[in-house]
Amino acid sequence: ALINRINKSSLTVISADIPSGLDADTGDLRPVAVSADVTITFGGLKTGLFYGKAPDYTGTVRLCDVGIRMQDLKPSFYSLDEEDFKENGFFKSHTAHKGTYGKTLVVAGSESIFGAAFLCAKASFYSGAGLVKVYTHENNRHSFENMLPEAMFGFYDKSPDADFLVSETAKADTLVVGPGFSSGEAAKEIVKIIVRRCDLKGKILVFDADALNILAEDKSLFEDLVKAVKESGVSCVFTPHRAELMRLSGNVPDINAYAASFYENYGIVLVEKAAKTRIFGEERYINLSGNEGMATAGSGDVLSGILGGMLYRLKAGGEGNFAKNVAFSVFFHGYAGNLAKLDKDSVTMTATDMLNKIPKAWERLI
Repeated sequence: ALINRINKSSLTVISADIPSGLDADTGDLRPVAVSADVTITFGGLKTGLFYGKAPDYTGTVRLCDVGIRMQDLKPSFYSLDEEDFKENGFFKSHTAHKGTYGKTLVVAGSESIFGAAFLCAKASFYSGAGLVKVYTHENNRHSFENMLPEAMFGFYDKSPDADFLVSETAKADTLVVGPGFSSGEAAKEIVKIIVRRCDLKGKILVFDADALNILAEDKSLFEDLVKAVKESGVSCVFTPHRAELMRLSGNVPDINAYAASFYENYGIVLVEKAAKTRIFGEERYINLSGNEGMATAGSGDVLSGILGGMLYRLKAGGEGNFAKNVAFSVFFHGYAGNLAKLDKDSVTMTATDMLNKIPKAWERLI
């Protein structure tokens, strides 16, 4: 009753440490919570300030040093900021050619969906890929050839060309699979070819959107991918939102426990997309960049493209922690989103606005 009175008042509300009623681990309400304008937390940041429903209740979060020796405690999650990004080894060379910076194969789009594949492919270019090749449905030929002349292409009509996929996968350093895929038979066949017939040794794989739904539906296909990851030195990342993660899990009752154990069980880094995205891998990260305007169609396709262009360059720069490289890419995505919000607002922002801010993000970060 007291919390409800506070929330109905017109006064400025400041919460000390954490808004009353908010679970400090999960961000869940117990069963109601103070809606603060500012939360001043002590010693260290709590996961529950950023996850679950927390962003609607914490307001601006500020950290206050009260003398607690946080270096003696192992955090459950790490977060990255601008200084971390600037200090990281993003690979550049004065003697580079396009192959030096990695070849990305974007397998995306479908008979009736072009935009997701386009956003993903262009984001890959903007994020560091030296060469991008797109494999998509024939219906997208005219749009791609006019809107993305920098890319190379392969097209299929009724069914995919297995020999082409095997050949192009062998040439690629990074594969992004799934944006705008749909769940039709052609998409299912493409995922089967990539998982079961392509040589994936040493590759970077990004699975998104309907590619994840196809793996969730075909458990034996998912098991074959896990085997390839564990036996062939594959660096693999899944980028599901909550509904896609539930499908992958088979609707387990405790989705947080499933996410937390995903990397340990499967060797695949998990990017659980949310208001504050969590990354589960060798280490765990929670991303604090980004804003509510990024909750719009196509935002995830831009993220997949950023992963497709950036992960190889980060690896070439010497950072061997794949989960950390994924976290840098997610941070960069949110940073571009924050720049987009400066020009627009959270209501009118689109994925194209985020895409177009990637060059400005580079200007500020490196």
